[in-house]
Amino acid sequence: MATGAKTARIWFLVLLCPLAAAANIGLSSLVREGLHAPLFLDTLFTTALTFSAGLLPGIATALLTMIITVSHDGLPEINLFVLCSIAEAVLVWIFRRRFEKLWKPSPAEPVLYSFIAAV
Repeated sequence: MATGAKTARIWFLVLLCPLAAAANIGLSSLVREGLHAPLFLDTLFTTALTFSAGLLPGIATALLTMIITVSHDGLPEINLFVLCSIAEAVLVWIFRRRFEKLWKPSPAEPVLYSFIAAV
């Protein structure tokens, strides 16, 4: 990979991690407070980013989500939940690595692969 492309990818991920963290918090707040449903969807975008971009962006998104949540809600007991989010990112990363070894997408299946990466 060329140096310019590598730098562009790093900057893209630096911008994408805070956006994913904000989306985690926004979606979770919308479902809990807007729909009054007892669902906590604050790791959905962490999972999607880990699957599509790798382990470090996933962990960064998990940490940013928890930092923003603690600073906004002021609940210190949420600090321990960051360990669950990091463990989830690690498990998704391991699954993706094993998934890639078992199944290589053909050029005829880009829609299916992009759907799996988004989930």
